[in-house]
Amino acid sequence: MMERKYRHDATITKVDHLDEDNVFLTLNAPELSELSKPGQFVELETSQFLNRPFGVAICDKKAGTVGIGVRKVGKGTKEIFEYKAGDKATLFGPFGYGFSISEKTSRAYVIGGGTGIYPLLFLLQELKRAGIKTYTGCGFQSLTHALMIDDFSHISDDYLTACEIGEADVSGTAVDALAELYERHGQSDGTIVYACGPIPMLKAVNAWCEENGIDAECSFEARMGCGFGVCRGCAIPVIRDGQPTYDRCCVEGPVFRRGVVDWEGL
Repeated sequence: MMERKYRHDATITKVDHLDEDNVFLTLNAPELSELSKPGQFVELETSQFLNRPFGVAICDKKAGTVGIGVRKVGKGTKEIFEYKAGDKATLFGPFGYGFSISEKTSRAYVIGGGTGIYPLLFLLQELKRAGIKTYTGCGFQSLTHALMIDDFSHISDDYLTACEIGEADVSGTAVDALAELYERHGQSDGTIVYACGPIPMLKAVNAWCEENGIDAECSFEARMGCGFGVCRGCAIPVIRDGQPTYDRCCVEGPVFRRGVVDWEGL
């Protein structure tokens, strides 16, 4: 059995600039690849004080590589944007509690918004490996902002892009794409929704699931300071044993069953 290791010296093997604000990095990190599960995250070291957390987007255990999607928002991510193939990088992880895939799952609705789409690729990879039907919807502000449509179309049994502005498969949000997919494919025993994105989207997914009586697992995009539970900067309100409390996204999450989350407290 491989000894648990949290620091990984990696080499960047491929850099794909998706648009002027988003880049996808593929890194050679065999031990990290072997340990990673869908929904977990890694931290990438930069010259800034805090490391930058990213969900594992692709994991090729045979090749020993992992992929992460990065959106340029500040000094740390701007620095990451400058990476080139062959550069060295230091990664920590994998951390957190990821998505669960049950033998009882028959079909999965996979819903993402914005940069929340990236970790869903790894999830879809494992759902496909398990022989589970997948119906995927990703929401963006406009088609100009849409990312990795071909990747999601290729790996999903049915895929829809939803945009609030301009022409797309669905006019509206990721939850509108979920509703359209559900109308096409319905549910059976073992149906589940997996979602990753901003809190307003996750709240809408929860409301839709509540209305339709479907379970869901939601991955939260929290601001993780330390990444391993000490600072508690990523805590979200939950209900445990009937009482309100807080769980840390970096340890107890970032993936939570929707019934655990205190949606009114968010």
